[in-house]
Amino acid sequence: PVVLLLAYGVLRLSSSLFNELRDVVFARVRYHAMRRLSTRVLAHLHGLSLRFHLERQTGAISRDLERGTRSVSSILNYMVFSILPMLVEFTLVAIILFTQYAPVFTLITFSTVAVYIAFTLA
Repeated sequence: PVVLLLAYGVLRLSSSLFNELRDVVFARVRYHAMRRLSTRVLAHLHGLSLRFHLERQTGAISRDLERGTRSVSSILNYMVFSILPMLVEFTLVAIILFTQYAPVFTLITFSTVAVYIAFTLA
C-alpha cells in the first residue's frame, strides 16, 4: 500500500506540473494573439471619425475592448486544450473503427456523436 500511495503522490504531482508547463508554454501564444488583436482593434478605432468618438463614451469602448480580448483568450484556450484534442481523438477512433472493423461501426459512432451534439446544443 505504501508504494501505491507514493505512486499516487508522484502522479498527482506530475499532473499538476504538466498542467502548469502547458499553461506556461501556451501563455506566449495567448498573449501574442491578444496583443495582435488589441493592436488591430485600436488601429481601427483610431481610423474612425471624430463624430464617432464624440458620440461614444470612452470608458464603454475601453471596457468592450478588454472584454473582447479576454473572450478571445478564453475561446483560444478552449479550442486548443479541449476541442482540438477531442477532434483528433475522434478522428483516430474513427480511422481505427473503419480499418479494423466493419464500416457500419464507424457510421454508428458518427451518428451517435451527431445525435449527442444535436441534443446538447438544442
